[in-house]
Amino acid sequence: MPTETEPHNILPWQISAWSTMQTAIQQNRLPHALLMTGAKGIGKQSFATQLARKLLCNNTNSIEACGQCNSCHLFDSETHPDYYIIAPEDEGKAIKVDRIREMIEKNSLTPHISSFKVHLIIDADKMNIAASNSLLKTLEEPTPNTIIVLISSKPELLSATIRSRCQNLAFSIPDEQSSIDWLKHQSVK
Repeated sequence: MPTETEPHNILPWQISAWSTMQTAIQQNRLPHALLMTGAKGIGKQSFATQLARKLLCNNTNSIEACGQCNSCHLFDSETHPDYYIIAPEDEGKAIKVDRIREMIEKNSLTPHISSFKVHLIIDADKMNIAASNSLLKTLEEPTPNTIIVLISSKPELLSATIRSRCQNLAFSIPDEQSSIDWLKHQSVK
């Protein structure tokens, strides 16, 4: 169970990674691009969503988003103007260059209501070559107050230059006991 100093929406095996991100936020040392890697289904996207929610929250004094400010309400209603998600349109399909170009266009604007803009690329390894090349140019010339989060369970499919332009945040598969303890608290038997 989370304590007052631990976030409520972060899985127990992600607390260390959350702490790393909190330190980066407090020291104003967030990378312009994060590559979240690890096995499929271990909570990378959930973690990235909570990080985006925290970065966009107007309450900067908490370890997680407050859930009460205008920014949090917009995020929860999926209408936050400073949050952009890219994912393959259909299962097994590629992320096309047009989606990355839309992100780049939004990237050139200043944040509307938050201190940051957050772009989330789910299954980043599914970008086609044109999309990867377009993203690479953006990663080489980062925009202030913008964080691009790439999520991949197959980072080896991303180009080496894209991987080198991102700070890697690797997620391990939790040990069996941690998983069992977490499941017990979720009322799963």
